[in-house]
Amino acid sequence: MRTPWRVVGATVLLGACGGEKRPEAVPQADTPGRSTTVAAAPPVILMCGADTVSVQGTQSELQLHVHGETFQVKLSPSASGAKYQADADSTTFYWNQGATSLVQVRGDLMPQCEMVP
Repeated sequence: MRTPWRVVGATVLLGACGGEKRPEAVPQADTPGRSTTVAAAPPVILMCGADTVSVQGTQSELQLHVHGETFQVKLSPSASGAKYQADADSTTFYWNQGATSLVQVRGDLMPQCEMVP
């Protein structure tokens, strides 16, 4: 089953092969007082019914862009797939399960999402 971080990582690799502009580096703290640099992948675009959603980030944390708002969501335990949930609001999440995803914002579940090629 494909997880979002793999999709994001594959997008970075494919972009590098296509001669596109290289993604900018984003500092990521791994230990207090120390940081490393991780390449920021281009966003993954999803269609959830008539709504467009974008997801961008790393294996452990994503930025979810929905309806003009940005939510920080972190990897959380799930029975299947990869689920990313907002710390402050457990009713906001992005859940990738293979070729499809579910997005819920403040308790409102959006229609099933599919990645835009």
